[in-house]
Amino acid sequence: MRKLYTTLIAVIMTLTAIAQTTPTTMKVNLSNGISQTFNIADIADVTFESEEWGGEVMPPTPTVQGVVEIEIPEITSYSDSKVYKVMLGETKIAEICLEYINTLDAQKMVIYPTDTYGKAILTKGVSLSDGGSVVWNESANTVTYTAGTNSPAQQVYYENGKFVWEPNADELEASEVVADKIQDNRGLLEKNSYGIVKIGTQYWMAENLKAKFYRDGSAITNIQSSQIDSWKNTTAGAYHPFADDTDFETLYGEIYNAYAFKDSRGLAPQGWDIPELSDYSTLKSYLGASSGNKMKSTVLMDWNDSGNTDYTPTDLSGFSANAAGCFLPLSQGDGGDTYLGSRTYFWTKTTGTDSTFGTPGYMYVGLTNVTKALFIATEPRDATFGHYIRCIRK
Repeated sequence: MRKLYTTLIAVIMTLTAIAQTTPTTMKVNLSNGISQTFNIADIADVTFESEEWGGEVMPPTPTVQGVVEIEIPEITSYSDSKVYKVMLGETKIAEICLEYINTLDAQKMVIYPTDTYGKAILTKGVSLSDGGSVVWNESANTVTYTAGTNSPAQQVYYENGKFVWEPNADELEASEVVADKIQDNRGLLEKNSYGIVKIGTQYWMAENLKAKFYRDGSAITNIQSSQIDSWKNTTAGAYHPFADDTDFETLYGEIYNAYAFKDSRGLAPQGWDIPELSDYSTLKSYLGASSGNKMKSTVLMDWNDSGNTDYTPTDLSGFSANAAGCFLPLSQGDGGDTYLGSRTYFWTKTTGTDSTFGTPGYMYVGLTNVTKALFIATEPRDATFGHYIRCIRK
């Protein structure tokens, strides 16, 4: 067991070192003569399984001496990030999430210990409202919540690898609790940050992508919403804010054509990805009934009143989607930016073929003010449509 674990650590450290130098791929030669090449940027983690061990080898939790005091932050539906990291010096020792627990149909503040790579150990969550346990099955994306008997915590203490309500020591070490955000720097000209939300076992951006540059620092072409023919005819990546309005740009991010995320220069922030259609299917399945309502922002007037309370946003998931509209590459008078206040659509990188015309395209998902559930398309859209993008953590 120790040998297996040591091997895992060595492989991870080697991959980390390689990723910081020139090589971008890793080639694995199997004993049967078959070789397989992987892009290092696509490798999220490496695990080994052993019949002797009986399962996945997990990294250890960071070594913490003494008792650490953790002040619980105030996280609400309006917080820009619903995930906070607990830092002891330069080491992340825990993660606090405001997240939706589907078995309760409610939000809970949950704290998780983290492993030596800063990843939350989802089988060891503790509810901060009562000390109950929150245990995730990552492969099934399911949760088991067992109620506790503690009073709601204003602070907890990390002691011997566990969270306790009362410390067994007089001398306490203070931690720093800060919002966990994506820091997305693209060359010298663009620096963005994005909040994060945990939904089930997935981690999503809590707001729409707003990059105007590719990850290598080169500019994405800006084609204004009024330039419908230019947008329809380009085969390069393009973006614009709704109605070319900087206020909408601040609130909603950018509308992109599909060529933008197809570009090899990279659109998603480092460590994040354009979701597959299956990622949204997993999200919808976890949220269950009224999945769309649980994803819609509750900001006043963000979604036009449909006159039916069945469609009232709750944003229980923390996804906080705005009714930010879309771009339709249709003829003048019919096309351009539309549906502000009533719909929004998101691209996926999953390809498909139109069943009627046989043309290729990309799958998408959407929310409207007259549907309770997240809409998942069964037919693709042409790459010249304009939709928003939410990234998912690799």
